[in-house]
Amino acid sequence: MLAALVFFGRLNYLLFHTLTEFFTAVVACSIFVVAWNCRRFQTNGFLFLLGCISLSAAIVDLFHAMAFKGMGVFAAGGAPLATQLWIAGRYLQTGAFLVAPLYLRRTIPPRLTLISSIILTFIVLAVIFAGGIFPECYVEGVGVTPFKQASEFLFVFAYLVTLALLHRERDAFDPGVLRLLRMSIVMFALCEFAFSSYVDVSGYANMAGHLLKILGYYFLYRGVIEIGLTKPYDLLFRELKLKEEVIVAERNELWESRELLREIVEGTSDAIYVKDLHGRYQLINGAALRFVGKPVEAVLGRDDTVIFPPDEARVVMESDRSVITSGRAQTLNEVVTTAGGKQRAFLTTKGPLFDEKGNVTGLFGMARDITELKRIHEEIELLNTDLSARAVELEVLNSDLDAFNSSVSHDLRGPITNICGQCQVILELFPDKADPQVLDFVRGILDESWRMNDLINTLLDFSRLGRVEMKSEPVDLSCLALEIAALLASHSPGRNVRFSADKGLVATGDPGLLRIVMENLLGNAWKYTGKTADAYIRFGILEKDGRRTFYVRDNGAGFDMAKSGDLFAPFKRLHVSSEFEGVGIGLATVHRIITRHGGTIWAEGAVGQGATFYFML
Repeated sequence: MLAALVFFGRLNYLLFHTLTEFFTAVVACSIFVVAWNCRRFQTNGFLFLLGCISLSAAIVDLFHAMAFKGMGVFAAGGAPLATQLWIAGRYLQTGAFLVAPLYLRRTIPPRLTLISSIILTFIVLAVIFAGGIFPECYVEGVGVTPFKQASEFLFVFAYLVTLALLHRERDAFDPGVLRLLRMSIVMFALCEFAFSSYVDVSGYANMAGHLLKILGYYFLYRGVIEIGLTKPYDLLFRELKLKEEVIVAERNELWESRELLREIVEGTSDAIYVKDLHGRYQLINGAALRFVGKPVEAVLGRDDTVIFPPDEARVVMESDRSVITSGRAQTLNEVVTTAGGKQRAFLTTKGPLFDEKGNVTGLFGMARDITELKRIHEEIELLNTDLSARAVELEVLNSDLDAFNSSVSHDLRGPITNICGQCQVILELFPDKADPQVLDFVRGILDESWRMNDLINTLLDFSRLGRVEMKSEPVDLSCLALEIAALLASHSPGRNVRFSADKGLVATGDPGLLRIVMENLLGNAWKYTGKTADAYIRFGILEKDGRRTFYVRDNGAGFDMAKSGDLFAPFKRLHVSSEFEGVGIGLATVHRIITRHGGTIWAEGAVGQGATFYFML
C-alpha cells in the first residue's frame, strides 16, 4: 500500500494526499466504533477517551483533506487553511495520547465524553473558519510560520511524554499491544519531525510525513482494531482478564480453603452440624454420625425427631429455636441418647447463621462429648468433699495436738523441774555426808533430767514448725553465717576453727526460719569438727542445673553415704550420743523449713573426710 501511494504521489500528489488522509480518518473512526461498542465492558477510560478524541481528530483531518489546494471544496481553501486544520488535528491527537494513559486506573462517563469531544471539534472548526483567531501556520510564497514549526516540536515532545506514561503503566497492557502502541507513537513523532522541516506542501518532506502518519495509524490499527477484534482479552478486556485471573486464583484458594475446612471438620472428634430454620440438617460431620449411629443420607434434610427419642428431640429443638430467635450464640449442656442406646453428656455451642442482609438463615452447632469429663468432675467433687472432711478432722487433730503439746509442756516440765531441783538440793546440802557414788548417781539424774527438758523443748518447737506463718523478704545469709560463727566461737573460746563465707549471698524467705537453718547447719559443722585438729568450715554458693545452690562444708567426722537416707529423718542419728551429743531433730527441722520454702536439701560426705550440705530455695 505504501509503494502504491508513493507511485500515486509521483503522478498526482492531490490523489496521494486524499487517499492518505481518508485512510487515517477511517482507522481513527474505527477506533471510536470499537471503543463505543465495548464501553459497557471497560473498567477504565483509556480506550474510550482515545477513541472519542481520535474521532475529533479524524473529523478535523477530513476538513484538512477537503481544504487542500486543488480540492475546490472551500472557496478560501489552500495551503494556509489546510495547514491550520492539520495543526489543529495534531493538537487533538497528541492531546488524546497524553490524557488517555491517565485514565488507565479510572472510568469516565461515555456519553458526556462523546458529547464533549464533538463540541470540542465544532469549536476548533469554528475558530479556524472564522478567520483571524487561530494563528497562521503557512504563508504563500514564504512557507511555514514559526508557530507551526514550534507546534511540530511540541508534538514530538508530547509523544515522548506519552511513551514515558505508557512505560509507567505498562502492567495495564498486554505486552504485544503495548509494543504496537509504542511503535505507533514513535511513527507519529517522526511524522511531526518531518512536517517541521518542509517548505513545499507537496514536497518530499511532506510526503514522508504522510507516509509516517500512515505507519503510525497502521500500528495503531494493529494494536487496537485487529487485536481488539481477534483477541479482545489482550486489549479491550485486559483488566477484566487480569480480574478473571485473580478470580480464578481466589476460587482455587477458596477451593483449597474449603477442602482444608472439610478435612478439619471431618477430622475433629467433636460433632459439627448445620441446620436450616426448620431444624433440618444441612451438614453433619463424621463424628456426629458416629455418635448418632446413622448414615448421612438418613440425617441430611431431616430434623432431630428421626435421631433422638421424642423427649430429647423436643429439648434440643427448643434450644435451637432459642438461638434463632435471640440471634446470639449459646453454650449449654445436653444429654442425649447416642448409638447403642447409651446416654452421653455433651457441651454444645450453638450460633445463628446470617445472610448478607443480616437475616438468620439457620444455625450451626459444635458438641463435645464430656461424659468422661463429667464423671471425672463428679469424682473430683467427691474427693474434694472427702478432702474437706479430712481437713476438718486434721484441724481437730491439730487442735488436739496443740492441747497435747500444752499438756506435755505443763505436765512433764513440772515433775522434771522438781527432779532437777531436788537433785540440786541434795548436791548442795549433802556434798560431804552422802556417799560419793550416790552423789554421782544424783548428778547423772540431774544431767538426764536437763537433757529430757531440752528434748521436750525441741519436740515442741519441731511440732509447731509446720504451722508457723511464713514471711517472705530478702535475707543476707552471708551476714547471718558470720554472726552465727562468731556466737559459736564465743561459746568455745578454746577452739581454733577456720571459718569463711562468700560475701553478698542473699536469699528470699522467712528470716526467722532461715536463721534456724543456718544455726543447725553451722552448729552441726562446728560440732562434728570438734575432734579435728585443723578444723575449717565454709559457707558458699555454686551453680547446679542452672540454679543457685548454697552449701555448708566442713572437714569433720563426715558420715557413711550408705546411711544418708536417715540424715533428715527425726530422731535418726548416724553417730552415737557418747561420741557427739544431740537428739536427731536438727536436720529434720532444716529439711522441713527448706521444703516449706519450696526448695530441696541433700548432703555428700565420707567417714573421716567431712561433709557438705547443699540446699536450694
